Amino acid sequence: MRGCPRARAEPRAGAVERLGLGDDALKDAHPRLIACDLSGYGDEGPYRDRKAYDLLIQSEAGCLSITGSPGQPAKAGCSIADIAAGMSVHTNIPSALPMRGRTGTGCRIDMSMPESMVAWMGYRFYYAIDGQSAPAPSIASHATICPYGPFPAGGKTVMLGLQNEREWKLFCEQVLRQPALADDPRFDANSKRHAAHARAGVPVCRGGSPLPAFSPATTPRRARPSRLRLPCP
Repeated sequence: MRGCPRARAEPRAGAVERLGLGDDALKDAHPRLIACDLSGYGDEGPYRDRKAYDLLIQSEAGCLSITGSPGQPAKAGCSIADIAAGMSVHTNIPSALPMRGRTGTGCRIDMSMPESMVAWMGYRFYYAIDGQSAPAPSIASHATICPYGPFPAGGKTVMLGLQNEREWKLFCEQVLRQPALADDPRFDANSKRHAAHARAGVPVCRGGSPLPAFSPATTPRRARPSRLRLPCP
């Protein structure tokens, strides 16, 4: 343990102290120790003594408000709150090493599951800044990019992720074989495509409108970079 960073995970704050492994018991013998304590709700606050579980943290952090479909929230398929908390520990301990190098002493880092999960939600907060409306859940699509998500094609479903105008133009010309569509004033910018996504009857940009059938095996290789997210054999 001498000089080594150490992470302690506990379902509720105070568990390591009850085991005799708290900071007061260790810092005198190991002054360079960096201790990172991860608990459900942190060492302070009204929820300090509550246990935390992945589903609770996903819900409280707002994660369920951006998954699933409108009116039908869904938890992530894996335990992302647990994973986020572990990754926060993994990044915060190395961040404390430069300070120890300057001061010669370690420190204690208090981490909680909600603050880790809220950090992952940060990009969604930007959508609602200054009183703007938060985007609704979009299932497998994207709140601001289009086309992005599942689209029917030739009786099957393909996942598309076209994130810039170059990819859109390439897709229209070499996959759909409709080069004029790339310059169609209804779809010649992502903002227009996204606005059209919610309007009934608009081709290509509406998830329910079938795309022409195409096969990855017959699509030109130059039109199938990984950025297009086309299923390649």
